[in-house]
Amino acid sequence: KQRTELVYCDSTGQLTIHDIVSLKYDSLFINPKDENRISFHHDIYWLKVKLNKTYLQSLLLELGGDYNICEVYVVDSTQKVLKKLPANNFFKWRYILLQEDQDKFIYFRIGTPNYKAGVGFSVLLYADFTQKIISEMLYNGTLLGILILCLLYTLFLYIHLKENFYLYYFFYVLSFGLFTFSTNANIHTTFNIKAPHELYFYTIPFSLITVFLLMYAKGFLKTREALPLADFVLTGLITLKILFVVIGIISGYSLLFHSLFDNIFTFIILVVAVIRLRQGYRPARLFALSLLLVYLAIFIHSIIQFIRDQR
Repeated sequence: KQRTELVYCDSTGQLTIHDIVSLKYDSLFINPKDENRISFHHDIYWLKVKLNKTYLQSLLLELGGDYNICEVYVVDSTQKVLKKLPANNFFKWRYILLQEDQDKFIYFRIGTPNYKAGVGFSVLLYADFTQKIISEMLYNGTLLGILILCLLYTLFLYIHLKENFYLYYFFYVLSFGLFTFSTNANIHTTFNIKAPHELYFYTIPFSLITVFLLMYAKGFLKTREALPLADFVLTGLITLKILFVVIGIISGYSLLFHSLFDNIFTFIILVVAVIRLRQGYRPARLFALSLLLVYLAIFIHSIIQFIRDQR
């Protein structure tokens, strides 16, 4: 194993790095249950990491998790605090370059006041880190190209056919793109957005994905003419989702942003699509199939999120 780590829960949230490195608290650190991930709730947690000298090269400590407080300190073997490393308030990944020829500990002060979260770890050689970045850039570039082509094609259909539901689909794809790159490409860090996790990860624009999908379904399936009751239900779901977002932002009640609600709304759209298909509306076939794939992806995402929340 290339690293060892210990964790301590600061329920007061008042301890400083000088308190933590003292003998009084240093002996209170314990081993986490999962060597690759530490789960925590609403308190402040201190994490102590020591890399084992197994390589002559520099290593990168990769720290990832869903939190909005993070301070990083370098401490030597005599418990002297050498420096505080810069750490932005973002939740994606942090890479910290560590020299193997120095006997040092890394202390992280981590917190998330609004929700339960966790921290994952890995140690990479610099060459492996470079390859990882190249792969991520290739993936993000390919995804961005597909999204741009889809947006241009949808915009062409809207201009040519004058059907409003194509415009709703345009914003659906745009919301998906913003959601993807706000998490994978750290847009919020690039533009120095200081906001709680749920504001950029779920509320904006994840919730908009569901809103525009509902609006697109109403138009594409022609529910107003063929299924007035279903049209009324979909309109109500749009209103409800918007209310969830507004109330969730104002109150900070993150449960309203849970993807379980998006699963339910998407399933209702799927039911409406099947009903239209049984009425003989042939365009509903591909719509129902594609929506089923979307629903399965969202469902898998929710299961993963639920499993992580139980750790």
